[in-house]
Amino acid sequence: MTIVKGYFDEFHPTECNIENFEIIERDLIINVKSNLEIYPPHPLADTHKFENSCKVIFKNIKYLRRRLSEYQENKKKYKKRQEFVTEFNQKLNTNIQYNNYGFEGFLLNPPGWLDFEVIAEEFYFDDLKN
Repeated sequence: MTIVKGYFDEFHPTECNIENFEIIERDLIINVKSNLEIYPPHPLADTHKFENSCKVIFKNIKYLRRRLSEYQENKKKYKKRQEFVTEFNQKLNTNIQYNNYGFEGFLLNPPGWLDFEVIAEEFYFDDLKN
């Protein structure tokens, strides 16, 4: 596995299929099944394929908003958006520089459009390769 810190601007997540996500303490881990595009100068742009699984990790989150619009297959449309906001204000270090991130894609189960607005200290990409 290769884990790379930074290079967030070299990602194009719009077509990605999100298998699931989890929040562990102050970290958000998004498990991407496929379709995450990576552009140079990211160090893994030449080795990561569009159909590969991977993880994106946001470390030391200060703020997280996720919005889900569930897809109704029988009606071929999206249901009203659900929004969840989490703020992590306890024990924040005022000397840390936080960054704003946006990440989106299609959640496979339940099917729907999922987007994240994240304020976090760091961003990592894990290609899940041995």
